[in-house]
Amino acid sequence: MDFKTDVRYVNMTEPSCAADLSIGSERGDYVSQSYVFKKIGRPSRAINLMYGYYPKNKKWPSRGKPKHGRYMLHDGYFSYEGGINGDSSKYKEPFASIRDVRAYGQDVILTLLIDCSLPDEELIQIAKDLRPFGRLYLRINHECNGSWFQFNKEYSLKEVSDFFVRFHNIAHEYAPNIKTIACINGPGEVTEGKTRGYCLTEDKLAPMFQIADLVSVDQYYSLHYGWPDPKFNPANPTNYFSLSLERWWEIVCEFHEIMVKLRGDKETPIYINETNSDAEIDGMEGQAKWIEDAYGLIKKEKAKWFKGITYYHFQDRGGLGLETQDAYDFHKVTENPSLHAYRRVINDPYFLPKFKISSEKTLEFPIIFDWVSSTEAKGIAIKVKAPKKINSCTLSFSDKLNLVLNIENKWFRKSPSKSSLDISSAVRGLEEFSIMIFSPPAGENTFDSKKQEYLNSYKVILNNLPEIVLK
Repeated sequence: MDFKTDVRYVNMTEPSCAADLSIGSERGDYVSQSYVFKKIGRPSRAINLMYGYYPKNKKWPSRGKPKHGRYMLHDGYFSYEGGINGDSSKYKEPFASIRDVRAYGQDVILTLLIDCSLPDEELIQIAKDLRPFGRLYLRINHECNGSWFQFNKEYSLKEVSDFFVRFHNIAHEYAPNIKTIACINGPGEVTEGKTRGYCLTEDKLAPMFQIADLVSVDQYYSLHYGWPDPKFNPANPTNYFSLSLERWWEIVCEFHEIMVKLRGDKETPIYINETNSDAEIDGMEGQAKWIEDAYGLIKKEKAKWFKGITYYHFQDRGGLGLETQDAYDFHKVTENPSLHAYRRVINDPYFLPKFKISSEKTLEFPIIFDWVSSTEAKGIAIKVKAPKKINSCTLSFSDKLNLVLNIENKWFRKSPSKSSLDISSAVRGLEEFSIMIFSPPAGENTFDSKKQEYLNSYKVILNNLPEIVLK
């Protein structure tokens, strides 16, 4: 079929509000991005990965045997395998998962629980481990005002804050593309005396929230924080809290006001790095309804300072997953109503990246793709106009590049090993459509051999446009 094309540069920028997703923790395994991509239908702005680094502990790095589905040693998180005496090769963690996440056009939020007594040399090595991965969000000792993690039990709030400041400065020196996140736990349990409050004073946690690149609050709508408890009775629950949707949003707004004042009356973007409605409290349908209501409220409020929400998380052995892993047989997975609700809300334009197509009509070959992050990427947009409705469309590539494509709001990924891509599902029945193509790194950023350092972005060359076959 004969057709016309118009090819221009396109820039992908940040959404009004980022929709991020947490994958893996003490209560759920890591899930490959090919599976997640297929299930939710598009890349997330960022994927939150959760690790611990306690190299001085006995039995490190073992997580022990799970109890009712939850790993208990060293806070139960996956073990960070890098560091001074570690291994940061591509088959170790979190480096293998980071590569997988980035290959699908997503940034990484690396949540790291870490021993506050570690010397600068250890922190420098971690920063060097992470340097090749460009834009990475490092969430250091999150929920820092809590009482449940090892670092909280062993160190005072001031020591936790001082450590964050030290690590922040080291990360900026040795891995300048890292952005640190200071994260506090919201007051969901305060009425039962389960937290130490915000504690945002100079002699406690204030310094870390003043210096951090980004600040966030973990605030659940409801949570069975006594999990795992095989005797838990939803009809008569204990060790839980539950809020109204209005109060949940109030807490976020209050946190924003506190942060603005604490950081010198400067406008401050706010993120929620963990949130959910616990199905063990609200039921499966109740959880799905909360997703619709909460993301709908965020869209309705249109608060310019509220920049992102992370759903915790994809698969869970309790009541927090879009899918549920059986607590005694991890291979058994059940899809929940929340998955369908989540897929609907994150495809609302308010949570999608924005695209700006260049007015310039002339492109010079070779074309250079440039990827800084999922909110700062340069690619190409191909507008196709056919003489009649299309039944099928295939793209053939001569360049062995890793690509993500947005075609009429449907997303595809082409791995470097594939030479063709069937996009019929996105264009069938249309006469005109646009193909936006970007090339995220399937691993590390571009390495400058002359300077012997990694660039802050990933640059690759496209020598030829894909061949478009319409029928």
